[in-house]
Amino acid sequence: MLYQALPDYQDRLERGGPLLDVGSGVGGALLSTLTLFDKLHAVGVDVVPEVTAELSRRAQDADVADRVDIRTLDARTLRDESAFTVCYWAQAFFSADARVDTLAAVFRALRPDGLLLVQELFPPQTVEDEPATRVALDRLFYRQQGVAFGLSAEDLAAEGHAAGFQDAQIIDSPLGRLVVMRKPDC
Repeated sequence: MLYQALPDYQDRLERGGPLLDVGSGVGGALLSTLTLFDKLHAVGVDVVPEVTAELSRRAQDADVADRVDIRTLDARTLRDESAFTVCYWAQAFFSADARVDTLAAVFRALRPDGLLLVQELFPPQTVEDEPATRVALDRLFYRQQGVAFGLSAEDLAAEGHAAGFQDAQIIDSPLGRLVVMRKPDC
């Protein structure tokens, strides 16, 4: 469902990418995407060694390990240049002080005309079973961790624009609001 809302992005995945997945975690999005697109090759990046070890194990279990390069590193130190046609950035897990340099690394790593995809994630809304104090505590926790919590799609588009990306599109999808941005051709 997600990729149907992103035809240009989907087309690039179908042609084999390659895809850069920044902030892969244990691979929910990355491994699902690899299993959907059998020509796709990808690089998954996460900073936590235990997490990338689990991602490697899951890639083996999903029978996609031969199509994914899993790297344990801080995304800001990514040295690939013009290597990827698409990138997914799990931006909600990146601290405020790491965001500018992470976007610069992603920008370098994408080919001219490459696409960056980010997802808007908001804090949980106050509902009957989730009291306002819980939401306030969540916000306090993320603020103490230095994480940019609850950026809107418009905020994400502006952040990408400041990093040099163009043509930001905000797309309503079954999984929420997405932002797709393009690295300029030149």
